Amino acid sequence: MDLRSFAYDLNKNMRNTMVEQQNRTLEVLCDALDYSQKKVDEQLDVTGFKTNIMALPEKIRVQQEKVKEASDAFEVVKSNLVNAESMLMSIITAEVNGAGKSLYSNDKARQAELEIRKKMDFEYQQAWEPYKAALDELDNARFKLEQYQNEFKAYQVVGNMLAARLSLMKLEV
Repeated sequence: MDLRSFAYDLNKNMRNTMVEQQNRTLEVLCDALDYSQKKVDEQLDVTGFKTNIMALPEKIRVQQEKVKEASDAFEVVKSNLVNAESMLMSIITAEVNGAGKSLYSNDKARQAELEIRKKMDFEYQQAWEPYKAALDELDNARFKLEQYQNEFKAYQVVGNMLAARLSLMKLEV
């Protein structure tokens, strides 16, 4: 074997060895990147995060329907309360003294008498209880809707921060 063929074979073997080492290094690097990506996903709970944020629009829609239903129910019982109050006010307005003049001649006196009678009138009290319950129900439904909307906004902000963080970690091979 002459020196030239020896150098040629040595060069060929070195190139093959280098290619094998490069391939193995690339393989190890890809495995490390996959592993680190999985670890980052686990630590950031990306799957749970996506599940939660994707469920919120439906929760918001359902809660909007509940707010609408509560609002409709509130309007019904509110009209019952207004009717009971109107009945009391008509009675107060119609009352006259012995001389045939209105017993409560000015608005302030009528309003004061209305407040007194509201506390004692059975029909008004019967209308007040459902009114108060419907108002509480409406307030609770609105609060829950606002809570879901705020939660969705918070997820959006956190999602943007996580996306920025992950893009900084992105390595291209």
